[in-house]
Amino acid sequence: MPETKILAHRGAGFRNPDFPENTILAIRHSSTITDGYEVDIQISKDQTIWLSHNVKIDCN
Repeated sequence: MPETKILAHRGAGFRNPDFPENTILAIRHSSTITDGYEVDIQISKDQTIWLSHNVKIDCN
């Protein structure tokens, strides 16, 4: 039987203001407490990489 793995959804795996979803902070945090992480990676028209899948971006 395969071993169960715990993955952090969107990097952090839970709502935490210290580790916003789909950020490097969330990935670093989740790598210390889970077996892996899932993130949403997009490439923009100008070929930059974004960790997000949202149409609207919060720039605050």
